[in-house]
Amino acid sequence: MADLISSGVSWFIIILTLTALKSFKTEDDSVLADPGDGALLTPSSGRGGGIRGRVERYNARRHEREQARQARKEVCYDDVGCFTVSRKISPLKKFPETPESVGTTFLLFTRRNGTIINHSATLNIDDAEIIFSGEGQQTISDSNFDRRHPVKIIIHGYKGSGKDRGALFGVDSFLKLVINIIRSIKTTSIISKRWTAVFILYSNYSLFSDDVGCFTVSRKISPLKKFPETPESVGTTFLLFTRRNGTIINHSATLNIDDAEIIFSGEGQQTISDSNFDRRHPVKIIIHGYKGSGKDRGALFGVDSFLKLGDVNVITVDWEGGASGPSYSQAVANTELVGRQTGLLLIDMLALGVRPSDVHMVGFSLGAHVAACASHVVQTRLSVKVGRITGLDPASPIFRSNLFVESERKLDKNDAEFVDIIHTDGSPVWTDGFGLLQPLGHVDFFPNGGREQPGCSDGRASVVVSHFDGSLDIDVACSHVRAWRLFVESLNQHPGGCQFMAYPCRAGLPSFQHGNCYPSLQKCAGEIFPFARSCGMMGINAEQARGRGTLYLVTRDSSPFCGEQLRASVMVSEKTHNTRGILHMVLTHGNSSTNFRIHCEFLDVVQGGRRMWGLAAAEYGTLGPRITPTLQVTLGYQSLSFQAVTTIAPDTEEDNETPVSPKIFLDKVSIEDAYGNSWNYCGKDTLLEDKNLTFIDEVTITLTMASCSP
Repeated sequence: MADLISSGVSWFIIILTLTALKSFKTEDDSVLADPGDGALLTPSSGRGGGIRGRVERYNARRHEREQARQARKEVCYDDVGCFTVSRKISPLKKFPETPESVGTTFLLFTRRNGTIINHSATLNIDDAEIIFSGEGQQTISDSNFDRRHPVKIIIHGYKGSGKDRGALFGVDSFLKLVINIIRSIKTTSIISKRWTAVFILYSNYSLFSDDVGCFTVSRKISPLKKFPETPESVGTTFLLFTRRNGTIINHSATLNIDDAEIIFSGEGQQTISDSNFDRRHPVKIIIHGYKGSGKDRGALFGVDSFLKLGDVNVITVDWEGGASGPSYSQAVANTELVGRQTGLLLIDMLALGVRPSDVHMVGFSLGAHVAACASHVVQTRLSVKVGRITGLDPASPIFRSNLFVESERKLDKNDAEFVDIIHTDGSPVWTDGFGLLQPLGHVDFFPNGGREQPGCSDGRASVVVSHFDGSLDIDVACSHVRAWRLFVESLNQHPGGCQFMAYPCRAGLPSFQHGNCYPSLQKCAGEIFPFARSCGMMGINAEQARGRGTLYLVTRDSSPFCGEQLRASVMVSEKTHNTRGILHMVLTHGNSSTNFRIHCEFLDVVQGGRRMWGLAAAEYGTLGPRITPTLQVTLGYQSLSFQAVTTIAPDTEEDNETPVSPKIFLDKVSIEDAYGNSWNYCGKDTLLEDKNLTFIDEVTITLTMASCSP
């Protein structure tokens, strides 16, 4: 019976073989097929007639097939079929080598393979299983492969290897990717059936780093578009500060960071777990900018302020090696590397149970864009957003458009659930202003208009001066650094004290500067924080306030920068002829003084019969109806246009021409605060005179809380 079965099976295979051969029958085969009894002896009525004609046609067609086969230039291998190259072979067009020469190996890694959890560090792949293709799935079935789980396939590139550190880091990352993440974010959306197979291809125009993956620069490389330096050159360090670290409570004064703990990203959360990091507490991440350091006095002042504010985990990202250059464009390129490293750290923290909403990154200048890159990593890998990013005057040079930097490498409101921006050194001209001027977040604060700040004299073309001669100091970047100082000051504000209240101005910057939107502030001041609908609070309380969009405010010229926001108005007498010049005001109240720049409706043009406005902030708590029932004001006018007046000197017949500034006459001067109080001076045709021969016309007047009669 067995022999019968065996012969039957053999017969079945033979039949299949013949059937297969028959299925490949060509038109030429039909010529030789048996047409019936006597067909071979019967002359054909076709061309060439009879068997001779058929044979001739068969031979001709066989010759044509051979020529076609030679033209195709095929090479065939048993396992993978045939490969074709056109007859006209270029030196760059080659057949693949034999499978034996290529030696392709498929290495399978799963969580069930073994105990090795860090292949990239040890280069140990003893737990890998070799599987083969085209062998009836037997080796796959005999392995730890689980068809119910997603499949991730990593394919290396030119000169690469499936066993090198980079590929193995990808293996480790995939195997760790969903550990604890489902528990922490309560979702399985990151395991999508659409991701059954994922191919990671290394581009020819990419730079691969073991820890953070590939970095791509477009084929047409500009001198301003660079690859980041190596992680070793950048030397990113994450310094953890908590209230449990030690007894140092004033790092900024002592510059002592002995109690800081160094933690690492992408190492299975081990260094985080072994530290004083507490996943139940909010996470504050401070990221410095160009030529900065995570250990300098400014960053440490932020650390101290956060720790005083609450029991939080404060981490400074110290990438001093990458932020120092050797050029600004290189520092820009390094932001993506540092951002990815920070993103991996965040993934580790989320895996430990930190809630995404508890993560708050504060980035100054280039650090703001580092935060954006970090957020992009988290969103791409986990499909979640961090809670908040605060951008402190995000860097402008190279980031103004997508020409040099892709949009995902720049901070915008899509990078976190809440993004707030403080603009202090913007400019519409690329050569001037270190910060971006356009709105980027859910709320954008423009203190003093978002350009040069009071108390600073940055000078024109500051970007050119600093970035192209290699210098950058506080004198050049005074307005830029002000964003950091304003935010840190907000960390130390107390309820009931001075707050950075900001208000909308739909007509934009010119209208704000002219004081037209000041009534919006007065309206908000009468409402209870944080329920003021249209106003916001710049700084740490920005998220709690309800104001969104573009908001403006005025600050003082020195620390503390928060103050009583005031509006001054000057009614110019009709007796004044049109002239060009600068009108400024000094307000004296108690032991304090406040400076105003009075803005003309037209650029520096003073016109009779018109009202002019100015905004400034006075020291908090030094002005009010009870404290200062009267105010002293000195107004000064410096003309930008002179008139030549001809006079005759006594006892001579000679004419002398003397430059004389056009005279300014005032009718009314007022000061208003945010709470509706006002101090007024009413004196028609009050003259400003140059009594000290300084070419500045002045007058000192007293303002009272009495109203002026119509």
